[in-house]
Amino acid sequence: MSAFWLLWIGFGLSFIGSLPFGMLNLTVADLGMRKGMRPALLFAAGAAILEYGQSLIAIRFAQWFVAGSALRAYIDWASVIIFFTLGIYFLVSKPKVNQPQEPAQADHHYFLRGLGMAVFNVIVYPYWVFYSTFLINQGWMDTSWIHSLVFSAGITLGAWLLFYCYARFSVWLIGRSEYFASYATRFFALMVFTLGAIQLYHIFNP
Repeated sequence: MSAFWLLWIGFGLSFIGSLPFGMLNLTVADLGMRKGMRPALLFAAGAAILEYGQSLIAIRFAQWFVAGSALRAYIDWASVIIFFTLGIYFLVSKPKVNQPQEPAQADHHYFLRGLGMAVFNVIVYPYWVFYSTFLINQGWMDTSWIHSLVFSAGITLGAWLLFYCYARFSVWLIGRSEYFASYATRFFALMVFTLGAIQLYHIFNP
């Protein structure tokens, strides 16, 4: 398969895989509501760029990840801790409706925050190990660096576009409902706690 099609396959898998609620897209939406579009997009850029490196690692070391069952257990437990920590964060960070806007922080703050949070988004590794292994086994992708780099580029573009959609929707929604602004972060917290509980269930019920 040509590198062109691998780019779009990576794009599509990344966009679809990022659709369900997760710690990164919920944080993008939260920033969009509380800080505005620019901080949300800077955070999204940092997170998407970091996923380029994460997906590349997963692709290049796919067989090692598959063989490392102990590594998968560490990833599962790390995911639980991260989800519950983020849930607590959403509970304590409430949007300030009808109050003076907080002083803007430097652009690099949000970009670095996106990079930092994406480091802990460890569930991307098994996701991309699975799909890269599948594509290689089907003969649609080989183990060359060019295929790996192009596929990861598609993943990055798909993730950023999905984050953009989350940010745009949150900004659009917050402009039309102050009631939603008061309760959105609680909803985000509920979603993240639910994800953590589901992950915990799977650990004890493999």
